[in-house]
Amino acid sequence: MHGSRPCCIVEVITSEDRFWDACRCAPVVMRFVTELLGLEATRWEFGKAIVRSDHVSTMFVCRGQHGDALELWVSASSDRRGGWTLQHSELPDPARR
Repeated sequence: MHGSRPCCIVEVITSEDRFWDACRCAPVVMRFVTELLGLEATRWEFGKAIVRSDHVSTMFVCRGQHGDALELWVSASSDRRGGWTLQHSELPDPARR
């Protein structure tokens, strides 16, 4: 079965500029994070993205109130209509943000 699987190229992106250049879903992901976090979104930064042909996992990072690193993952999967289906990891407890 291994030989019948399509080739899947994975790219790990560590620059937000490269993310914008390489990922068709970048505007959708960034808008989603901004809407999800509201004003607090300004404290979160792009961390990295793991890019496959039809799926992108993007990590955003933030320094918590106690200096601990917090992360938020947003996954974008292409749908049959040419759009994107988005999901996110559990948001950190507001007391830690």
